[in-house]
Amino acid sequence: MEAFALPPRDLADHLLGCFWERVYCLYPFFDRQSFQQAYENLWAPKSHASHKLTDLNVGLGDRFNSAPNSIVFNCALNIVFALGCHFSTIPAQDREPFIMSFFLRAK
Repeated sequence: MEAFALPPRDLADHLLGCFWERVYCLYPFFDRQSFQQAYENLWAPKSHASHKLTDLNVGLGDRFNSAPNSIVFNCALNIVFALGCHFSTIPAQDREPFIMSFFLRAK
């Protein structure tokens, strides 16, 4: 269950933003829009309509691999969080525990 835990929403948004700004622009290995929609769906209550995910088998962000209990998506999300930590506003001395936590969840 720990591997599927999410950080607080404001921290998660900040780390994802750091990833988009500093890492993704250099290494765009997956479709950003599909990934972002799947990410938003993680936070949506079951009673609300969520983003419709693509039926194309794109891996990260498609309908088949991006459910809240998807091992692949959660692994990728934790790596995104870990990479985003490197460029975050988290004080430098506090980053390493965050990075290691996200890395171990992904592993």
